[in-house]
Amino acid sequence: MTGRGSRGEAAADGASAPNRATPYGAPHGRPEEPLAHLLTGWATAPIGRRALLARAATLAATLVATPPLGCFRRPSPEQVAQAATHLDSPPWPTIEAAHNHLFPADGNGPSARDLHATAYLRALLDDPEFDGGDADLLRNGARWLDDLAMKREKTPFRDLDPAARERVVAEVAASGPGERWLSTLLLYLFEALLSDPVYGGNPGGAGWQWLAHSPGFPQPAPGRTYRELRKA
Repeated sequence: MTGRGSRGEAAADGASAPNRATPYGAPHGRPEEPLAHLLTGWATAPIGRRALLARAATLAATLVATPPLGCFRRPSPEQVAQAATHLDSPPWPTIEAAHNHLFPADGNGPSARDLHATAYLRALLDDPEFDGGDADLLRNGARWLDDLAMKREKTPFRDLDPAARERVVAEVAASGPGERWLSTLLLYLFEALLSDPVYGGNPGGAGWQWLAHSPGFPQPAPGRTYRELRKA
């Protein structure tokens, strides 16, 4: 998946997926399903990052217009900034490395780091109202990714070079539970990419500018966000 353009098809033998008997996944009808379908399409028709977002336009509209999928509140920029200082303990180095592999700083639009994607996700997971199923999936999937990296490459995922990371991610993506994990990881990355900067992701509207997106009007203002209105 390096550069948002390809996906391998290696089989995931010898690696224990999180909860294979009861695979993680969202209930029917949630946007993870069309996103998972997009991921499946990469195996036969590799696409670039901008094309991926164009094909995910219906997801974009949902993510920009509604509260996050995993909880009832979006974070604030202050919460995202605070979360950014707490990314050094597991599973966050692995999740950050996966984010940066999926959306690298390759000159083709903003990177996951530019979007504050990992800190944004950490801020969401720190919310007690965040969906427990998604939280378990994201954490357990990161452990699975690291276990597989150690098994295949003898090195933690975060320390692998891009080619080795791609081999490990491709093997994870070739399994159903792994694909669901990547789908969910990308879904929240898309949320950081597409949501209003007032919520801490998409700083300066970098994702909007890259996609030539004009946000709706009126935009949420500090003090009038979903979080504050929900408290009222």
